[in-house]
Amino acid sequence: RPTLGRRYTAARRLGRRRLDDRRRARGVPTATHMPYQRVLIFAWGTRGDVQPPLALALRLKQLGKDTAMFVTPPSDGMVRQAGIECVAASEDVSGMLEALATVDLSDLSFWNLIKTVKTFKAYQATPEFKAAQAADTKAGYELAVSFKPDVILHAGFEFAFWASVGEALGVPVLRYDLQPNHPTSEISFFKKEDGALPKCLNKLAFQAFNSQGIAKAQRPRALELRAIAGLSATAHRDGSPLVLPPDLPQMCAMSPSFVPQPTDWPPLKEMVGYW
Repeated sequence: RPTLGRRYTAARRLGRRRLDDRRRARGVPTATHMPYQRVLIFAWGTRGDVQPPLALALRLKQLGKDTAMFVTPPSDGMVRQAGIECVAASEDVSGMLEALATVDLSDLSFWNLIKTVKTFKAYQATPEFKAAQAADTKAGYELAVSFKPDVILHAGFEFAFWASVGEALGVPVLRYDLQPNHPTSEISFFKKEDGALPKCLNKLAFQAFNSQGIAKAQRPRALELRAIAGLSATAHRDGSPLVLPPDLPQMCAMSPSFVPQPTDWPPLKEMVGYW
């Protein structure tokens, strides 16, 4: 009789085969037929945020791809130990965790959410944090110029501004999220239980987070990066009005066997399985 672990592995393989079948039917490359040789990954966060893209980088390396990562400490040591080329950011997320230690992150109430946001913003307003971000914007761009990637992957949360690097280098960019993070009425917003919000509000919650927590919050840094890269602050290279971050192909690293992909997602927004 198969153990629970073997049944789980078999289920993952079955889910992966089904996902690959759907991609082949749409003409989308599967993992073993990925056409890009040099892959650059911008990963932000703690070990739990960095380990999944590291697993992806290791798999790409097994397939003969050249991979490099730009990572926030203290997880850069884990990436180097795994044998992946790595540049460490100046921003160390340990400082963020120390700042957030003053709030109860398990409390999902509205008032505690406001308190958490205020604490986070106060940390981001410190001179040390601002100096680290300015250094990282320059260092990350320099890594991209020297590595010469064929494709760029970046974390959606906190690192969405790196999309402009792809525009500067003329290479495609993909956004990844470690949970469903595209507006939908079919999945509750982040840690909320199903039914906690009316379905009509789920989509609005995702839209508000992506427009305020990502697009608006990261716009100043994106404009700083565009200035470094010699890009316009008002338009994209094709002449279209500037949208930050741009609408990109998006990979949500959750198994569709566990959470089915929402039917109201547009093309190129996918549940791609766990890494």
